[in-house]
Amino acid sequence: MTEQELAGELGCPLERLPLLALCHEPRRGPSQFAPDVRELAAFAQADPGRLAHLIRHIDNRRATAGAAGDRPGGYLTAARDADEPQAPGDRPEDQTATGEPDGSLG
Repeated sequence: MTEQELAGELGCPLERLPLLALCHEPRRGPSQFAPDVRELAAFAQADPGRLAHLIRHIDNRRATAGAAGDRPGGYLTAARDADEPQAPGDRPEDQTATGEPDGSLG
């Protein structure tokens, strides 16, 4: 997303984006988030609803990235092509009932 696109998405003047970038993030407490977002939006001359939506989207992306980073391969492991070559011992047919390699070379 370009700066022009971001400014358009937030409904604020392009020259206000650097100032918004220098601000602290809004606090996430239930009674703090909305007032903080309104204050930031007023400062940046942005639409508060659009700014809140963008912040929540970023929060969700961070949470998802953190969850994916906790496991080897992250979420992309599930999206791997079935035709992708696998090393001996990694194929499902090479596993025993306990999930351990069966010792054969395939």
